Amino acid sequence: MTVPLDALPLPALLRRLHEEDRRVLPAVERVLPQVARAVRAAVAALRRGGRLIYVGAGTSGRIGLLDALEVPPTFGVPPETVQAVVAGGIGATVEATSPLEDDAALGRREMRRLRVGRGDVVVGIAASGSTPFTVAALAAARRRGATTVALAARTRTPLVRTAHIAIVPQTGEEAVRGSTRLKAGTAQKLVLNMLSTATMVRLGYVYGDLMVGVRPLNAKLRARARAIVAQAAGVPPRTAARLLAAAGGEVKTAIVMARLGTDAEEARRRLRRAGGSIRVALAGGSVRVALGGGAVRLALAGRSARQRDDRSARDGEPARARLTTRARRSRRTVSGGGATPARSMARRTAPSTGGSTGRRRRTGTPAPASAARSGARKRGPDSKTPPTG
Repeated sequence: MTVPLDALPLPALLRRLHEEDRRVLPAVERVLPQVARAVRAAVAALRRGGRLIYVGAGTSGRIGLLDALEVPPTFGVPPETVQAVVAGGIGATVEATSPLEDDAALGRREMRRLRVGRGDVVVGIAASGSTPFTVAALAAARRRGATTVALAARTRTPLVRTAHIAIVPQTGEEAVRGSTRLKAGTAQKLVLNMLSTATMVRLGYVYGDLMVGVRPLNAKLRARARAIVAQAAGVPPRTAARLLAAAGGEVKTAIVMARLGTDAEEARRRLRRAGGSIRVALAGGSVRVALGGGAVRLALAGRSARQRDDRSARDGEPARARLTTRARRSRRTVSGGGATPARSMARRTAPSTGGSTGRRRRTGTPAPASAARSGARKRGPDSKTPPTG
């Protein structure tokens, strides 16, 4: 017979709660395929200019709000990109919002207010799977053409039946019966962490493990931006600061400037062609967004079909969203000095000493072909390979 919680000594009580929490990770692991479907839908929607919208009431609504609030400062996206709708509004008290969980009409009105449509992904969050506000909002979003996702702790519920994609981590009965802020809430937080983070990674807001979309709005973030540029571009912190200044504080632009030896305008152009991906921009590729079937096709011509298949298998993407790479040779040549793009940028930002760098000058004559070939031999085939973060 299990000893009641209120009869346990404190160490045993904490062990009991911890043992219950350990059930969450396996439950979340079992729903990873469904999370992947939601990520693909969110990536496709955001590439088209749509939104990722969380809807919930009570604890579930507040967990969705927490994730939505953290996305803009982490990845540098506009606040409307990932939003949260909480029954009763963000600033309302718990007592005031509790009755609104039962207001289905309010859920429908919220979807009309936001003008939810075909370009959006709406995630209804409710541990019970039956909260009237959330169920009605998700049903209204589906009728308006949005892709709908249910995040619940129970199967065969109205919320699950309403959604296109159902994510149901079954964590079991709570240690305190009915208190879904415990295991169910933890599972919701983990799933939303993965959903928003993986979506931002696929959209190019992460390079390696660096959050390159960060906006340097305060001293802490300015220091972080310098460190990111220094690490990704392999340059000293002072050079990273100069690059950021030349790039108008745009971390991704500064990295591409350093790695390819370009100015800010050219770096931005390459990033636009690459769909915002630093890795694609460094490879000289471009991204085409195909809307047919609700999928996004990243097309970077130049790699063999076998390489494309291998990459798709590693990333877990379907064939319709395969990533292929277009590798174009740089138009510029480097002389026998074997200078790296970062060093070239440093020379470019420093006063001219009148020496020849061997690069094709904007108003001058090109370097001799023999010097270009010598520089190519010294650089080697891997000189333009981007870092892995």
